[in-house]
Amino acid sequence: TRTRTHTHTHMLVSVIVPALDEEELVGAAVRSALAGADGASQDEPAVEVEVLVVDGGSSDGTASAASSAGASAVLVGGARGRAAQMNAGARAAAGDALV
Repeated sequence: TRTRTHTHTHMLVSVIVPALDEEELVGAAVRSALAGADGASQDEPAVEVEVLVVDGGSSDGTASAASSAGASAVLVGGARGRAAQMNAGARAAAGDALV
């Protein structure tokens, strides 16, 4: 049996979603990440999720679809490529853990 020693009663998890022309899929990804917070048990710390979508310069409606789905933040432009997008998301994240 593993004993937990932390005393946190609340944890913020930042989910970083790099996206480029993902208008059709990004909404489902955001909603799925937000739904993950609902699975915490009474023995676990409360988990809050922020979803940061980092749009690498999409030519479709990726940013608006992410925002409409409930993304905490949508960062647009600047970061090109997955690594740059993940780094931009990490800099903007407020969470105790990054996913």
